[in-house]
Amino acid sequence: MRPNPRDARLEYHAAHALHGLRLSQVPLLIAVSGGPDSMALLHYMARDAADAPPIVAGHVNHALRGAESDADAAFVRASANAWNVPRPAARPRKSGRGSRATKRSARWPRASAPTES
Repeated sequence: MRPNPRDARLEYHAAHALHGLRLSQVPLLIAVSGGPDSMALLHYMARDAADAPPIVAGHVNHALRGAESDADAAFVRASANAWNVPRPAARPRKSGRGSRATKRSARWPRASAPTES
């Protein structure tokens, strides 16, 4: 597995943000790219966040980088499984050759949609 750069700053800011929210028991979607920052946040939320609501890991594989994109998706899936975090899979419909910004904007409707385990 890749290194997890959790540090006191991430934990402080995540705890501070959680404290300011009035969260119910509706799952909180943690958008995860597979990079070190989002994986550290997912790990913190899964393992150590006090009084956190249930969480769901959201990852969208746009397949822009071929096997590398698939490896990111596999890494997120394996990590979420290891940490007992539900993760609905999402792979957007092929939209032709779009820019990264176009692909990125396609994620937002998925992020606001209800999640399923």
